[in-house]
Amino acid sequence: MNYFFLNWKMYLDRDQSIVLANHVASKDTLPDNTVIFCNDLALSEVKDIIGPERVGTQNVAWVPAGAYTGATSAHMYKQAGATHALVGHSERRHIFNETNIAIRKKMEACVDTALTPVLCIGEKKEQRDDGKWKEVLSEQLILALEDLDMKGQIFYVAYEPVWAIGTGVSCTSDMLQEVVDYIKQVLGTINQNAIILYGGSVSSTNIKDFDNIAGVDGVLIGSAGAKVESLDSMLEVLQ
Repeated sequence: MNYFFLNWKMYLDRDQSIVLANHVASKDTLPDNTVIFCNDLALSEVKDIIGPERVGTQNVAWVPAGAYTGATSAHMYKQAGATHALVGHSERRHIFNETNIAIRKKMEACVDTALTPVLCIGEKKEQRDDGKWKEVLSEQLILALEDLDMKGQIFYVAYEPVWAIGTGVSCTSDMLQEVVDYIKQVLGTINQNAIILYGGSVSSTNIKDFDNIAGVDGVLIGSAGAKVESLDSMLEVLQ
């Protein structure tokens, strides 16, 4: 497993984040490319515990500064020590109504500040059932990335089908292989190249399956990565 990304969402408060970060840092089996996307209030402490290049933010504002109450810019996160940022997570898209246009602006802000973006894409269950998943994914990818000058920096595309997030239902190997092949095809048409991750009900029982999918370079883990027991179980499987 090349990339082991943990999205702690709003599961943990500041103190709980510090406790779990210390536990993560103590693990000898932790993959080299581990990044924790923690609560903003714990970002500085988690960075000091887990080390440089290993902390990200779960969201960014696309403007650098100004009269934007409640927002924090990519520039500010970079200044605080974050190196990665989730962009367009399904919960941002569907709960906070973020549009593809807003997500494009956030991608541009990350590139401008050298904050490594993790672009999250994925279809809803009804879109999958109606056979429209390719249309949804291609639109999300093209609007976020077409003609975007990445300035030579790497970035990630995390495929997180909405119907799999927090449901306990994950992609089958065959389904995921088809999706990954399609993502690479779309990226090729817009002259972009990304490291591809999978997220959506990742657990110790299936994480090895994703590790064996051609083109999948790592995982983006939600709730299972915010609990000691399930986190340890996944790391044990990956040994």
